[in-house]
This record gives sequence, C-alpha cells and structure tokens, in this order.
Amino acid sequence: MTAITRPEFVAAPLLVPVCGVCRIVDGVDGERGPGPARPIDQFAVGVVAGWS
Repeated sequence: MTAITRPEFVAAPLLVPVCGVCRIVDGVDGERGPGPARPIDQFAVGVVAGWS
C-alpha cells in the first residue's frame, strides 16, 4: 500500500462540499455577508487554494 504524499488530493475533495454547504447556509437569510458561515467558507477555500 502506498502512502499519500500530497494531502491536498484528499483534502480538496472533502473541503469543496464544505464550501458549498457554508454558502447555502450563509444565503438562507437572503443576504450574503458577515455571519458565522462566511469565515468557515473562506477558511475552507483558503486551505484548498493554499495547498494547490
């Protein structure tokens, strides 16, 4: 069995749905903007973008 040497190949597919769910939760009130879901979304996007 080979070890995964690049964790982004595992993390990116897991974090992209997290971004989508956060954006849906963030838009439930009809507005996009500051709220608890927005920073989580930005963190997930930053992690995925930072590893690529």
